[in-house]
Amino acid sequence: MELVAGANTIIPTSPINIEIQFFGVEASELDFSAYSLAENAKVRGDDDMIFYGQLHNKAQTIQLTQAIASVSFQINLAEISPQINKIAICATLADERKNFSSVNHLNIRIKNPDTIATSKISGQNRSEVALIIGEFYRYGQNWKFRLISQGFNGGLKSLAEYFGVDIADDQPPHQESPPINIPPITSNAAPNITNALKDLLLSPMKLIEKRKKQKEFQLQLNQYLLNGKLTHQEMQQLDEFCIKHELDKQQLFKQSSQPIHNFLHFTLANIIADHIVSKDEEELINDLCDYFKPDQNVISEIKTTIQRVNNIAKIKKGDVHPIQTDEIVTKNSELIYLHQRNVLFTVRRKNSNKSERYWGDLFITSERIIYKSDKPKNILISNIISYESNKNYIFITSKTANNSGEFDVGKDADLVEAYIEQSVKRFHRQIDLRQSTNNTRHITQEIRNTVWQRCNGRCVECSSTSYLEFDHIIPFSKGGSNSENNIQLLCRACNLSKSDRI
Repeated sequence: MELVAGANTIIPTSPINIEIQFFGVEASELDFSAYSLAENAKVRGDDDMIFYGQLHNKAQTIQLTQAIASVSFQINLAEISPQINKIAICATLADERKNFSSVNHLNIRIKNPDTIATSKISGQNRSEVALIIGEFYRYGQNWKFRLISQGFNGGLKSLAEYFGVDIADDQPPHQESPPINIPPITSNAAPNITNALKDLLLSPMKLIEKRKKQKEFQLQLNQYLLNGKLTHQEMQQLDEFCIKHELDKQQLFKQSSQPIHNFLHFTLANIIADHIVSKDEEELINDLCDYFKPDQNVISEIKTTIQRVNNIAKIKKGDVHPIQTDEIVTKNSELIYLHQRNVLFTVRRKNSNKSERYWGDLFITSERIIYKSDKPKNILISNIISYESNKNYIFITSKTANNSGEFDVGKDADLVEAYIEQSVKRFHRQIDLRQSTNNTRHITQEIRNTVWQRCNGRCVECSSTSYLEFDHIIPFSKGGSNSENNIQLLCRACNLSKSDRI
C-alpha cells in the first residue's frame, strides 16, 4: 500500500521495521528520532526518546539502527507499554540554517517482514528543519500508522518541546518559528530530558563535525562487525580514531550496543557449534567482552553457555562421578551416573492416532537405561543400536523393539545424551556405534555466516538475540542436510519447543 500525507493503515501487533532511506544529504547531516507518547501526547521521561545518542529504550521494544544512507526503527508493538498511545517517527537537520528542501526525498517502508506500506516524502519546496514523518497509534486493540509529513521551521528544539521535552536554554533567547499545520496540545511538560539532546543545540558547527566523526566511527565499527570477525589490528584502528578525534569510545560502544551484542552472540554461536569450546576460543570471546564491555546479562549468558557446553563435552569423554540413590536396585558392580526426574514417555498405538502418556524417572547406569514408571523399561547398554538427542527428546533404538522409544526430558536432552554416550563408550571400550557425531552434523563457517545474515542475527520465531543456535529445519535425524536452505537461527527456548514431527 502506498500512503500519502494524512492516510493511515492497520499495522499487525507484532515486531515491525520502519525503514527510511534518504537521498541528497550525507548521514551526518540528518538525524532520526522516535518519541513514545502517553495519553497527553507527551513523553514521560528519558526512556521515551530514541535518537542517535540513545539507540534503544530500556525494554528494547524500540531500537534504532543506522546505516550509510538509511535508518531503521525496530518496534515490538505487542510489548509496548500500555501507557503509550503513540510513537512519533521524526527527522531533523543537524544544521538549522538549512531546511528539508536540501533533501531530495525520503523513502519509507514498513515491513513485518513482508512489506505492509510504503511512502515517499519529497523535499521540494519544503521550509521545515524538523519533520514528523508519521506516527504509530493505538486503534482499539490494534495499531495503525498515519503518514503526517509535517513539521517545524524551528528545528529540533521546537520538535522536542512539542513532545514535552524540557530543555534549559543556555543560549540567548531567540524567536522560534511556530509549528506548521499541527494542532496545539495542552498538558504539563515532561521532566528535563537527557543532556545528549541538549548538547545537540549547543555550538552547532563544532557539534556537527564531532557527530560526523562519531558516525564515521560507528559505520566503520558496523562494517567490521558485519564481517563476522574483529582483529586486533581493527581494534587498534578504532582506538586510534577515537584518540585522534577526541571521541569517547565506550560511549560510542553504548550507542552501538545492539550490533555489538549481535556480533557477540554470533561469535558465541560459532564457537559452540562443534559442541566444545577450546581455551583459545574462550580467550577470544573474553577479549571481545573486555574490549566492548557489554551489559552484564550478555557476559553472564556467554559464561553460562560456555560452561554448559564444556560440561557436556567432559561428560561425553567419561569425566563423571557416580551417584548414590535407593530408588532403584542395582547389581553389585553397577554404577549409577544420572537420575532424571519428570520424564515423559509416549506410546503410540498401532493403526491409530491415539497415544498413551506416562511420567516417570530415568536412570542411566554403567549397564542399563532404566525408566521407572507405570510403563517401565529396562534397556541394556549392550542392546543399544543408536541414540540421539533432538530438541527436548532422546531417541533410543534397541535390539529389542519393546525397549526402543523416545523420551521427553525437557531442556536437558543434550545433557542426558552425554551421559548415555559415556556409558555406551565405557561399556564397549570406546567402540563406535551408529550415533550422531559432530562431523556429520558439522555446519561450515561459510554457511553459518550466510544463515546469520539471512536471519539478521535473530531467532526466526521470536526475534530474540539471546542464546542462538544453528538449527536444522528438517531434523538431521530425519534426513535433513547441512545446506544453508535447511539451516536457520533459533534461540534455545524456541529450539527446545520446536516440534520434531515433519
